[in-house]
Amino acid sequence: MADGPAATDRARRKPAAVQVVGFDERGRPMGRLLPPLEADVRPVILDAGSPGDVVDADLLRKRRGVWEARRVSTLQLGPAHVQAPCAHFGVCGGCRWQETAYAGQLAAKAAGIEAILRGAGLAPQKLHSIPAPASERYRNRMEFSFGATRWVSGDEPDGVDRTFALGMHPAGRFDRVLDINACLLAFPETDALLAATRAAARAHQASAHDSLPHRGLLRMLLLRKGVNTGEILLELVSDGSDDARAERVAQSVAQECPWVSTMTHVVHQGMNDAVGADARRTVLLGTGVISEVVAGVRFRIQPRSFFQTNTAQAEVLARLVVTAAQEVNAQHVQDWCCGAGFFALVLAKAGVPRVLGIEISAGAVEDARVNALANALPAEFVAGDIAVVSTSCATAVDMLVLDPPRAGLPPAALEAACNSAARRLVYVACDLRASIGQIKTLVARGWQLTRVTLLDQFPHTPHTEVVLVLDRAPRD
Repeated sequence: MADGPAATDRARRKPAAVQVVGFDERGRPMGRLLPPLEADVRPVILDAGSPGDVVDADLLRKRRGVWEARRVSTLQLGPAHVQAPCAHFGVCGGCRWQETAYAGQLAAKAAGIEAILRGAGLAPQKLHSIPAPASERYRNRMEFSFGATRWVSGDEPDGVDRTFALGMHPAGRFDRVLDINACLLAFPETDALLAATRAAARAHQASAHDSLPHRGLLRMLLLRKGVNTGEILLELVSDGSDDARAERVAQSVAQECPWVSTMTHVVHQGMNDAVGADARRTVLLGTGVISEVVAGVRFRIQPRSFFQTNTAQAEVLARLVVTAAQEVNAQHVQDWCCGAGFFALVLAKAGVPRVLGIEISAGAVEDARVNALANALPAEFVAGDIAVVSTSCATAVDMLVLDPPRAGLPPAALEAACNSAARRLVYVACDLRASIGQIKTLVARGWQLTRVTLLDQFPHTPHTEVVLVLDRAPRD
């Protein structure tokens, strides 16, 4: 029996004509009901659609004042509607904006950022938008899941094998895995690695993980590439029940894809998919790390270390931060939540005399120090809780770079930033909606919002990066 809408009971359908008017705060298509139901003014959240489309939809349920609906067909195409380029669109849980032309995507993101700023009373004179140079094959890191229950589409014959899959989870279905043959977001070699790994797993009779009984050898496949170095890393994650078999799978992939630079095998037995830093890792090929070059700095990248996902836009991001420092002739810059030292090292490379990075992860700080030494750069790094370390470091500094996780800075670190001696502050927000409260606090405490830049790192998705430059307001 097939999975998905094609297999549902259509007798339950509540039909409606819906016009898509935009996207909601989570990036889902949002519309309004058309005649004969136009008197119902509740918004309609759809599973697919492009602004301006008119669709025939199933109204599924009312929740928190909105309709949730599923598109059945498109009656009229909107001005930005395009054919989705990916064969997996509509089932795969990612890339929900593929049916909107890229210019329309960028406009929708800009409108969303401007709405967040206006809602906070912080709208700048102009929002600067920097589009991605490529809307496909831009990701240098991808992680795929193995699954013992393959998602079966409605056009497949009865009785097809559904006991093995390597790919992505369909939207909202963590008990199924969609077999992915090609991912248009991932770096080009990804498709060959997926095919080789799938074939090797079958050849060696390696079972795929089943998340419900929590058994099955192969769990995840992590792929990374240094775009400017050409180095490729493959990490195979298993449950540890048969190390020899898992490593034979990896060895077969290495034979089929000899251009892979390094391979590792990790044992992960946790209930969720988050691989911890203490997981048992074995290097099967090469050194277990790759390198990438951005803004003239060579970075060491370990399998699970954080690095900017879009290399081309990472170059732009580095330039934005360096320019911000040069505009105020910053002699001492601190990079809070510095990770492996991305901003700190590119600032040191650009000639800032004194750069200090602060990061809670000791492993990331070790990477940052290795990177500084390898590039002969004078940046310094401190491992510690940013909420503690920042309070003693912010007294003699010209510029702060804040690149916190989605949750934002700890309250004590935000207080230290408010009170710091810096003349300029650069806040890099991966989720402006989550960070806007901290930006409001900074402005209320004497900082002026000087410049806001939308840097699109993730085409075909609602996600974006926002770089906010704040300057110390003149004191009376």
